[in-house]
Amino acid sequence: MLKKIERNKRRLSSSALVSIFFLYFWINGPLNREEVRLSSTERLTGFAIPKLVGQESARKDADVLTIHKREESSTHGLLMNRPDKAVQSGLIKATGSYQAKSKRKEELIARASSFLKVDRNEIEIVDGYAISGSNIYFESSPNQDHIQGYAGPINVALALSLDNEIRKVAVLSSNETESYLRKIRKSGYYGQYDWLPFDRGEKSVDGVSGATITTHAVGAIVDRMIGQITADQPGYASTGSRVFSLTVINSLAWILHILFIVILFAYGTVKKVKKTKKGMLVVSTLSLIYIGFFLNNSFTYVSFMEPFVGASLSTFTGIYAFAVLLGAIWHKNTYCKYVCPFGHVQRLFIRIPFIKQRKVPIPNRWIDRIRNALTAVLTVGILLGMRQWKNYEIFPVFFGGSVFTISFLIALLIIIVSAIYPMLWCRMACPTGCILDTISKINK
Repeated sequence: MLKKIERNKRRLSSSALVSIFFLYFWINGPLNREEVRLSSTERLTGFAIPKLVGQESARKDADVLTIHKREESSTHGLLMNRPDKAVQSGLIKATGSYQAKSKRKEELIARASSFLKVDRNEIEIVDGYAISGSNIYFESSPNQDHIQGYAGPINVALALSLDNEIRKVAVLSSNETESYLRKIRKSGYYGQYDWLPFDRGEKSVDGVSGATITTHAVGAIVDRMIGQITADQPGYASTGSRVFSLTVINSLAWILHILFIVILFAYGTVKKVKKTKKGMLVVSTLSLIYIGFFLNNSFTYVSFMEPFVGASLSTFTGIYAFAVLLGAIWHKNTYCKYVCPFGHVQRLFIRIPFIKQRKVPIPNRWIDRIRNALTAVLTVGILLGMRQWKNYEIFPVFFGGSVFTISFLIALLIIIVSAIYPMLWCRMACPTGCILDTISKINK
């Protein structure tokens, strides 16, 4: 009896901490990195305005320059987040800086020409902006790199018209999962920006369920880019007397999605519901189809770290994560057993009759150690700024339909191996399962 009381006390304390965590970040937003503001010259060339070293008379014929530039962290992580400070980057040859400037200028012209569908000769570069007739083209990187997507900075291309309308928005480059980017393109998300006026106060576009972090980041970047150009080039674009702001909102469809997920959690937690083989087969199939292939929105340990690396928790993600944590605290990791689509696809493959299961030739204690070590390395790496490590769990590629890719083949191989050696991925290589199992053990 005393043990049960102590266990419930631990669980209540853990639940209270989880509730405080989510309430804090829902109200206050993420722990954001300070905005880094570069001059137009730095945006175009990658260098600050050069300055000759020493006395002008003595250095008139020299080709050595010193570059003064703010130091910027490329990690964007919690553990290495520090204030920017002015530093000297050393000495370089003038010819090198001009070559770099010329190269970047030509690259900008080439991208602007393709984006605006105009001849290169019709484009003029003015203070880092590509201007063609009544259109202005520019890119978010590096000026808006402090706004993070799921896996780090996103370079967004934006074209505006002189009539104060957005012509076109697109993602040029990022470390985001390709299946999510494809989902955003197919949803028509970018089309919502076409000819959207930015001189008439507040505007909003709909986000994409299953890719909320990426779509919200793109919206925030576009909002900042318009603020940037109206400040830098008031002769080309102006918001007039009304302050422009752009927000990305989630459609109400997320309520249906979260309701389905909550039903799966209820199936796993309500003791009166018998967990039969047929029932588990139905649950596995529904999770695979709906959460896996339809939503492509498996929960991962990365969601817990989003507020620490500059990404907001959406209401959908917040409720999803909250349910996952409560399931680990009170019911021995409900998510991995009853909700996770990648776990269910392994269970379905195990049912294939001609696949013979074998025992893993590694002691269980070493399996646990390998998973613990992988989880520790990945977690610390992401907090240090290795945002591309978020794509370690490659099942979004499997569910995203990227069949003719190496990542899909690797995911398929993992599934086959995990059918031969039952649930091997979950037992030895899944950081999400490792964290949730650890929470369950602490609250036993």
